[in-house]
Amino acid sequence: MKRRIILLLVFCVFSFVLWAAIKEYNQYITPDEFRHKQKVFIMEKAKLTPKEAAEFFPIYFEFQDKKIDLNGRIAQLMHGTKEENIMETQYKELIDKMYELRTIQNKLDKIYYEKFKKVLSYKKIYCVQRAEMHFHRELLKTTMHKENIRKPPHVDRR
Repeated sequence: MKRRIILLLVFCVFSFVLWAAIKEYNQYITPDEFRHKQKVFIMEKAKLTPKEAAEFFPIYFEFQDKKIDLNGRIAQLMHGTKEENIMETQYKELIDKMYELRTIQNKLDKIYYEKFKKVLSYKKIYCVQRAEMHFHRELLKTTMHKENIRKPPHVDRR
């Protein structure tokens, strides 16, 4: 059970990080387009029935929205440390707040894992997680390929 929760946590954090990076990196896809593509891909790869998808995705996207909010708050804390004259006690406060937010993330992962279990079998939850990882890999490959096309080849002029 703990292993599944840890796996779900790692998977969710990885998903958000990729989603946020791709959102910032590739201006050609809107968040709605991203979600639609993600939903279609996951439905296909995890072999979700229309009934399962109708029950699962509202919960899933609610979960993602909450993770995005928490990760945004952590990022704000990290970006607030750019000043060089921050005192050691202020660093402690920042780190304590970040760990508190990460603890909230862990609790959120567990809460939503329990919700997922109510609408999908363990096998389907596993398949959804694998599908989501594959989706992000494919999207990242596509994004990197587009970026390589736009960049002129590097010329070494020594």
